[in-house]
Amino acid sequence: MAWGGFHLENGNELAFITANKIRSIGITGQGEGVWLVDKQGRPVRNAILWSDTRSAALVEYFKQQPGLEEQLFAISGTPLLPCNSSMILRWLQQYEPETLVQADCFFFAKDWIRYQLTGESWLEISDTGTSLLDLQCGELSNEVLSQLGITHTAQLFLPLLPSAAIAGHITTQIAQITGLEVGIPVCAGALDVSATALGIGAVNHGDVYTILGTTCCTGIVCHDLKRINRQTRFVPHALSGNYVNLFALQSGTPNIDWALSQLTDSKDFLQTSSQLEAVPAGCGGVFYQPYINGERASFYSPSARAGFFGISQHTTDSHLLRAVFEGLAYAITDSLADYPAGGRLYLAGGGAASSLWLQIIADRTGREVVTRQVKELVI
Repeated sequence: MAWGGFHLENGNELAFITANKIRSIGITGQGEGVWLVDKQGRPVRNAILWSDTRSAALVEYFKQQPGLEEQLFAISGTPLLPCNSSMILRWLQQYEPETLVQADCFFFAKDWIRYQLTGESWLEISDTGTSLLDLQCGELSNEVLSQLGITHTAQLFLPLLPSAAIAGHITTQIAQITGLEVGIPVCAGALDVSATALGIGAVNHGDVYTILGTTCCTGIVCHDLKRINRQTRFVPHALSGNYVNLFALQSGTPNIDWALSQLTDSKDFLQTSSQLEAVPAGCGGVFYQPYINGERASFYSPSARAGFFGISQHTTDSHLLRAVFEGLAYAITDSLADYPAGGRLYLAGGGAASSLWLQIIADRTGREVVTRQVKELVI
């Protein structure tokens, strides 16, 4: 059903592109989660997304094991989190072992799409590097699997490709559906946050960027795996030889979506700009903590919840709404607390369309914000 929807929506969009102008295709998508398929390439269950927290109790159990999280971080570059594919695989082993028996391999989101386009099955290093690889050598870590008690899942892992490698070519069937030419090369692609770094130009050591989207994810490009903060994590950059030091809020724009639904008649935050501009910075003393679904950066607490502070009899809906935007800007600032102040902050994502929010972020972080004119840096 989902793949059929992809045909309909994106096939129509491709009709506006001259087919012979497309020379190659790159794919990106949301990270982590697990997409399990059988030997015929059919899903054995619904995908489990990164935002699913069903493994939270298991995460807490492993966090209580002395020294384990530090040991795993030294290998994989990530703390223990419910979003980790490694923890989701552990949950499946414990609660749905029959699902793993049915599965022949697993994909990440973009890998599934690439498989449909090419018929070729691969994993790619930036996605797999979110919790399952030894980042020093770029290979599957048997030690991570062993420590989490999921060694037998190693048989589900497909061969790895770097982001820029050619993973296959457009098949005849896909050409008929989309109008694309048969044989167009399709590269392995990259995790969304890694691909965005490349697309926005954050490619040099020390470059900082934030994706104003579902997670409001902040990344710092680096050449090494030096840990600055306990809640940081590392993933491979789309540009080989580099890493991204990530601080991904559990929820970014969902805070805004909630506020719009409760405080306005609009679902489009851009339509509220004039309303918010009328509210002075500081929102009359109102402060918002953006933990609507818990938090994972710059601290870990799945039970944390959002809240307003400083409400008085003079507080209006507009104060509350602007406080949500400012609260997210403060959270982004917290993510950068252990890094040198000043410099540029590249901004991407749907939220970058709001000049007001860009100004709020610039004011809170003390950085020069830079955006691109391209509407979608990665698709």
